[in-house]
Amino acid sequence: ITDEQIAKFGLGDSMNNGEITVNYLKNKNYSIKTISDIGITDLQSGKLSDKNAGRLIFPIKDPYGQVLGFSARTLKSHTDDPKYVNTSETKIFHKGLILYNLNNAKQSCKHDGYLYIVEGFMDVFALDSIGFPSVVALMGTKLTSDHVLLLKRLNVEIRLCLDGDAAGQKGMMAIMPMLDAKNIPYRIVSKPKEIRDPDEILKQDGEKALKDFITTLVDPFTFALNYYENTSPLGSREDCEKVIRHFIPMLTS
Repeated sequence: ITDEQIAKFGLGDSMNNGEITVNYLKNKNYSIKTISDIGITDLQSGKLSDKNAGRLIFPIKDPYGQVLGFSARTLKSHTDDPKYVNTSETKIFHKGLILYNLNNAKQSCKHDGYLYIVEGFMDVFALDSIGFPSVVALMGTKLTSDHVLLLKRLNVEIRLCLDGDAAGQKGMMAIMPMLDAKNIPYRIVSKPKEIRDPDEILKQDGEKALKDFITTLVDPFTFALNYYENTSPLGSREDCEKVIRHFIPMLTS
C-alpha cells in the first residue's frame, strides 16, 4: 500500500492499548453511551476498550465521504484472533447500504463509463494501483437491493469481478438477475481456470497480468452458459428446466 493510497483511503492504525482511544474520546466530551453506540468498543477486564486495538484501520464512508464505521485488520502473522473486525450494525452503519470506496469511485466512474465490483479492500487497492480507480467492494456481504439502487443512479456499465472460486462465481450468478431487473448494463470478468483474486494476481504476476485479467470481459449470456457447463451436469429433467428458465429472459430480451 503506497503513501498515496494511505492518504486517499484514510488508512490508520489503533494503538495497542485500547483504553487510550476511549480516554481520548471522553476528553473530547463524548459520553460513554455515545462511544459505545458507535460500535468500536467492548469490555475487557471490566474496562471499556477499543476493540480495534493494535489493528490496521479502514474507515468505511458513505458516498459523500462521511465516516460511518470501520473495518480493522490484524497485523499479527500468527494469531487466533479474527483477521478482520468490523463495526457492528449501528444507527448509521449498515453494510447492506454501503459500497466501499463509492465516495471516491462515483466521480471517476462517470469519466470512465464503468464501475468494477470486487469482494475486498485489497482488491480495491490492487485495481486502484494499476490505474483503475473506478472500483467498489462488497465488504464480505451479498449485493442487496439497496446496493442495486446506488448502482442504478451511477448510470454506468457495471463490471462484476468477484473471486474465481465456486462461491464467487455463484455470487455473480445471483447478482445478474438483480441487475437485469433494473436494466443496469453489465459485463463479467471471466478468465477460465483463474481462481485468484485481483490482489493475489498483482502480487504474484504483476501489473500486466492483472490488467489482462480485469479487461477479459464477457457478456451475461456467455458467462451463464459457461457457468452451467462447468458446474451443472444436467443429469435430470429438473436441472434442464432450471437452466432453460434462466436463459429464457436473455433470449427474449
